[in-house]
Amino acid sequence: MAGEGKTVQDIIQRIDAAQGVYRLSASELAKLREQGVPDAVIDHMQATYLEAIRREEAWRQQSLYPAPGWPYRSPFNRAHPYRWWR
Repeated sequence: MAGEGKTVQDIIQRIDAAQGVYRLSASELAKLREQGVPDAVIDHMQATYLEAIRREEAWRQQSLYPAPGWPYRSPFNRAHPYRWWR
């Protein structure tokens, strides 16, 4: 798209619309720069990858710590099973 004369904003909007995640090595990023891809586009591509990592880590952390009150403690699970109705 950069070679076709698209603006930086058009390219970034296209990346966002595709919801792609670009996991590129440093050499691949350098090749894109050599091919004429603007720095802002390369930075945005890298930001999509970093955001995906943050999102995955947040989901992982949520799954490690269950919601408060979990598991539900029923009155039948107490040490004195008939205490709940007295």
